[in-house]
Amino acid sequence: MRHRWSLFVAISLAAILAACGGSGGGGTATEAPADAPPVDASAATDPPAAADPTQAPPGGQPPGGGGEIPTLADGLWTSGTFKAEFAGSDPLSVEAPLTAGTSITSGGFTSLFYSLGTQPDLTVVQFVLDPATGGAINFTSPTVLLAGGPAEGCVTTVDKNDAAGIAGTFTCPELPGMLIGSNSEVRDSVTATWSAER
Repeated sequence: MRHRWSLFVAISLAAILAACGGSGGGGTATEAPADAPPVDASAATDPPAAADPTQAPPGGQPPGGGGEIPTLADGLWTSGTFKAEFAGSDPLSVEAPLTAGTSITSGGFTSLFYSLGTQPDLTVVQFVLDPATGGAINFTSPTVLLAGGPAEGCVTTVDKNDAAGIAGTFTCPELPGMLIGSNSEVRDSVTATWSAER
């Protein structure tokens, strides 16, 4: 497990550095009012159904998900969306497209990158799925850095899993992090929907 978290950190840094030099995605980020309601998980866009809905994708679990993190087939992810509401120290609404080329599943471990904007306003989300430990997030914006997973009470569900892609929800009551500039420690909540397609 220590190797996977080391990989998580290494991939996070590489993606952030790579994203700094390139153009960002076409998503949006807006400040949300402090009393804004959370994202409706049922509003997630489901990927297209598999050609044969009774068959699991190679290396995957049966279609439809079931809430648990499935073992996914190795390969690249080409599109998708991470839509989230962050509440607490720096309320934000984020809708970021998946970054193709850096989002991959290898050996059952899935690392999905979503980004929007360009420097100095770049926002990067790394969302990882590990059947052994659960889902985790590393969120970097111009104003706040946040990261967490199951140890922080975060819950990941998989509502859709077929040959074309996966989708689900991610919620966390307290993601630890810090505000950029002041280095003040924060604990923000997040409610998100996510998707990734092959």
